[in-house]
Amino acid sequence: MVECNLAKVDVDGSNPFARSSFWRHSQVAKATVCKTVIHRFESGCRLQYEMGDRPSAYPFFRGALFVRVPTVRPWRGKDMAFEKNILCIGAGYVGGPTMAMIAHKCPQYRVTVVDVNPERIAAWNSDTLPIYEPGLEEIVKKARGRNLFFSTEIDTGIKESDVIFVSVNTPTKTFGAGAGMAADLQYWEKTARQIRDASQSQKIIVEKSTLPVKTALAMERILTATSNGVRFDILSNPEFMAEGTGIKDLETPDRVLIGSRETPDGIKARDELVKIYANWVPRKRIITSNIWSSELSKLVSNAFLAQRISSINAISSLCEKTEADVTEVARAVGMTAVWETNS
Repeated sequence: MVECNLAKVDVDGSNPFARSSFWRHSQVAKATVCKTVIHRFESGCRLQYEMGDRPSAYPFFRGALFVRVPTVRPWRGKDMAFEKNILCIGAGYVGGPTMAMIAHKCPQYRVTVVDVNPERIAAWNSDTLPIYEPGLEEIVKKARGRNLFFSTEIDTGIKESDVIFVSVNTPTKTFGAGAGMAADLQYWEKTARQIRDASQSQKIIVEKSTLPVKTALAMERILTATSNGVRFDILSNPEFMAEGTGIKDLETPDRVLIGSRETPDGIKARDELVKIYANWVPRKRIITSNIWSSELSKLVSNAFLAQRISSINAISSLCEKTEADVTEVARAVGMTAVWETNS
């Protein structure tokens, strides 16, 4: 046990800082079972200590109990005030890990992930997460129940949130114009309508999915097709995660891209998202742009990656004919100054 200062707790609960029903409704002298008691205070601290199996060993003084406190750490539960309420609609491969990282790095924010699939939410709340990424389970278990929550109550989450990340599925269309090529935005449009109908206060809406350019414009039209007076600011914040290194990519990203409308309100909303990431990402790695540049940059990045993979595959055939080592060639080419500047 770590030696700490003695903490005073009133047995009868008269201490205005004490909020433990154990002390208000139990006789300490009757407690003979060793337990770990969590004691919360209005100051936002959580004190955790072990009760011994010999209550008589604790000295009493005017109805107060003195115990040794082994751990003192910040605590924020559902009853504590958070600086900001963040919601993510979509508990998939992008939404779940991204929100887990934000909650892990920003204990001052309440982060809620919602999804229409109750089985997926149940998995996020269990010991067996619905997806696997090295390091994900550890950060989820640390933040879950503290400032990270998973729920199916989408409308409630929308009403209570300040910032809403939208990370819903965008599969390829299977019918109609663009079938087999274009993105199917029906889930995205449905989510936009749900946000519009449930919102009662100003919201910052963040595009997190990979989407066609100008999707933000379509979302703006849906969100503003009402006379409820609620203002929405749309941002683009594409993800650059790779399967297998998702948590590493989130914790130490090579860049975070945030696009917005170049208006006073748009820039203000963009700055709010910059503040969230700046809790752990160096400011020089946070790139800001207009919203259309951000949407297009994600697609261009994917295209460049595909081109590089295609090129190295072609070069590998050439290496086989010339007895060159494709790994060594790739490493040599990758160290070119032009590539270094953009890496």
